[in-house]
Amino acid sequence: MAFLTAFAGCSKDNKIDCGTELTFTASMENTDTRATFDSGNKRAVWANGDQICVNGSIFVTSGETVPATFEYQSGEFVPGDTYEAYFPASLCEDGKLTLPSEITETGSGGLFNMPMHASSESTDLLFKNLCGVLKITVYGYRTDLNKLQSVKVSSSNCAVSGPFTVVNDAAVLESPSETGGSLTVTFSNPNYAKDFGSVFYIPIPAQTYRNLKIEFSDGTNTESMTTKKDADIIIERNCIYPISFADNTPEPEPEPEMMEIEGLKITDFNLGATSAMSKGSEYNWKDAMNSFSGSNLRLPTKDELEHFMNALSAGGDEYVSSAYYTSYPMKGICFSDKVGEDKVYFPFQYLETHNDGGYGYYWTSTEVEANSDYVWCMLLGCNTQGELSGSWTEMEKTACALSHPVSNDID
Repeated sequence: MAFLTAFAGCSKDNKIDCGTELTFTASMENTDTRATFDSGNKRAVWANGDQICVNGSIFVTSGETVPATFEYQSGEFVPGDTYEAYFPASLCEDGKLTLPSEITETGSGGLFNMPMHASSESTDLLFKNLCGVLKITVYGYRTDLNKLQSVKVSSSNCAVSGPFTVVNDAAVLESPSETGGSLTVTFSNPNYAKDFGSVFYIPIPAQTYRNLKIEFSDGTNTESMTTKKDADIIIERNCIYPISFADNTPEPEPEPEMMEIEGLKITDFNLGATSAMSKGSEYNWKDAMNSFSGSNLRLPTKDELEHFMNALSAGGDEYVSSAYYTSYPMKGICFSDKVGEDKVYFPFQYLETHNDGGYGYYWTSTEVEANSDYVWCMLLGCNTQGELSGSWTEMEKTACALSHPVSNDID
């Protein structure tokens, strides 16, 4: 890295080389996991006071836009062939690139800082995520903790923090096999576990993890969970990996039953769910598609879900009916076959807490013809007056949505 290389001091007559008069324009790559991620608005923003480290100097922004302008604040600027920039600036403390083992976040409003890096020969900086992201959902009815003050992440086979270098835009730990390298995130505004789910975004290096351990604490008591023994968890740079926090009590994996709605054989609950009325896990499209390897299940096509969409239209559908349902703490839409007795539930992904409102995105296997980076998603919703709706939307494959499998068997 340029700023880590010994270099002769810059001339007092050339303040531009010294960095004190440099101004950087910083933008971010197209993703849902950048910088400070506003999960409520599904966007990434710079915040007033954000600091980046560029060639050893600290630059700060007063804006809350993308791109944002960063101006010199402090530190000795080390000239080089390129500008090497890092966010947050704390990644560069003591002249050594380090993913810290302890960090503090506000924890409120779904805002979390994501480590990023930019390399440029000009003052226009394009930041890219250095890590992947664990999206941890904690359900209040599954924990006895009064509040969620901190979370600790560790693994049985590799570190999640420590000194790193940048390889192909990703942070690569210098000693990845040192299992003592954990990450503890403390929240300055502790969250109370909500029955419909509190979400935490935790950045960790892109690696293959075994027995990933997650520990939540309220400051006095601690609850922990460990992922399935000997099951690989592959974290990719710039991708979200969803996981639901639960206790370590072993539960039998439920076997889905097949329902039949107007000739479509469909499972009675979502991918990753334990019951028909729970929402299950959120996956990016690639992981959802790969979840069915070796099984007789798959994602439905867009055409196969048209009867469901028609049932939500003003004219309705000849064969399928729809109705709102609530089963504490979940809400969603129930579709029923008008001829047979089978019905399936599509829980909402996001909920309004004090009314019937909510909505959810469901993957199909149908790619958008004009752009292969996007897939057709079924968007189901209910407004605050209890009115149901459905529409088709184009969703980027790296985003996260719910999945309701169907059978490969066709009569």
